[in-house]
Formats: sequence, C-alpha cells, structure tokens
Amino acid sequence: AQAVQHAECAAARQADAVITHSSDEAALLRRDIPGVNVHVVPWAVEPRKRVPGFAQRHGVVFIGNYT
Repeated sequence: AQAVQHAECAAARQADAVITHSSDEAALLRRDIPGVNVHVVPWAVEPRKRVPGFAQRHGVVFIGNYT
C-alpha cells in the first residue's frame, strides 16, 4: 500500500494539475503533497439506478495515463 501511495504522490507532483470529485480528497492531497495543484470537479449528473446494457452505452470516456 505504501508503494502505491508513493507512486500516486510522485505522479501528482509531476502533473500540471490533479482533478478529484471529492473536497475531502482534495484536502488530503493538499495536506500530503505540498504545492500540488488540486481542482475539485463535482459530478455533474446523478448516478442512474439502472444502467443500460453495454451495447446501448455510448459517449463514455476514460482520461488517465499510468505509463
């Protein structure tokens, strides 16, 4: 767990900005990684209780890079 935490902190230090949906997580990041540029972007829509099947889904994107 510590190795993952160190890797995540290192990635945050190298990033131009870190985006989170939680103000609590943003506070932890700011506390644990001084100088990190953190932005809170709240969820724009309420999660659905029923999710359509995979074939009916569209418009989904994943933004991330772990290389």
